[in-house]
Parts: sequence; structure tokens; C-alpha cells
Amino acid sequence: MILAGDIFDLWRKSPDQIRKEYKGTIELLRRLKARGTKIEYILGTHDALYLKDPIIPLAEIPVHPYIKKTLPCGKKIIIIHGHELDPMYLPGRIAAFFNFIGSVFGCRFGFKRTTVNDLIGQKYIDGVRAIHEKAQRKYNSYDYVIMGHTHAPLSSPKKEKLAGLYNVGDWKGHNSYVVIDGDKITIRYMMSDPPHEWRWFRLYED
Repeated sequence: MILAGDIFDLWRKSPDQIRKEYKGTIELLRRLKARGTKIEYILGTHDALYLKDPIIPLAEIPVHPYIKKTLPCGKKIIIIHGHELDPMYLPGRIAAFFNFIGSVFGCRFGFKRTTVNDLIGQKYIDGVRAIHEKAQRKYNSYDYVIMGHTHAPLSSPKKEKLAGLYNVGDWKGHNSYVVIDGDKITIRYMMSDPPHEWRWFRLYED
């Protein structure tokens, strides 16, 4: 099992608060590992600054910036979170850093976290597509790039100068994930149908 980042929301509160909040998640990951499940973690937007924080190591999970795999058929894939391709990643992290410092010292700076939606307003879908296409171009030496970050569970086939793409979506809105079974890659949902306000993303699924 590969966790594609942002499982632990480490930029919202102090480390002590986060450890208490995610105690159940950490214990679950430990139990899965004890049963023989291989688990790996890719750093995302909300946890990239806190690699040295003991929260993730508490679950005894290997942490990576990305993971490369080769399918049985020989096709190559790379799994990333995708925040490094977001033009609003750095401004958002600066605001989050000050809010994090404020939480440690018991005060709030009130900075709003900047997102792609703040940058392009009503053209949010176009912004999501731009991030995905950027990933496809950057990793075009691979057959497929699997990513998260945009919360949009969709797929796009491999084309000339573009890697194929699968986005895992998220667990809070779409309840979605990606399964690699042999040479087959599919997007699946933990619910039979995601909440109605999220369904529009599925319009762009191949």
C-alpha cells in the first residue's frame, strides 16, 4: 500500500496536537504492517516540511518524495503527490508556516491558505487540468504518472510527449483510490457513489 501524501495534516496544529489527533491512524497503520502489509509514504503538501517530525516515523513507515515502479509488462510508472507542480504551492506553504508557528505559541496570524482555486477562481477545473498536464509532460519518459494533490479522481491516456495519468482523488470527498493489479491500473471508490457535489470530477474520467 502506497499513501500518496497528505494523510497527516501536519501544518495545521502543533506536533503534540497532531499526534493526539492521529493516534488512531498511526495504530491502524502499525496493525496493517504487523499483518504483513508493505506500506510506503510519499510526502505531500501538508507534510513535506515535517519530514523530520516523529509523527510519520511513529507508524514505522518508509517515507519517500516519490516512488518508481515497473509493471510486469515492462511499463514504467512514477507515483508522486503533485504539489511541486502547483503554482500556488509556495505561497500556500508560507501562509501555513506562519499559522503553524502561531498554533505552537497559542496565537493565530489569520493567514488564508492560498490554493489553485484562489488563483483562478471559477476556472478551477482548468487549473486542475493544467497541473495534471504539467505532470504528464514532466514525466513523459514514464508510461504512467500516479498522483494526488488535486483531489480529482480521473485518468488520462498516454499520448505523444505525455505520460498517461491517474489521480487517486481523496478519502474525504470522493472516497477514491487507485489499484495496481498486475498490468492493470484502475480508479475505485470506497462508496458506491461519491457525494453529489464531487461528481463533476468524474465527467473527466476516461
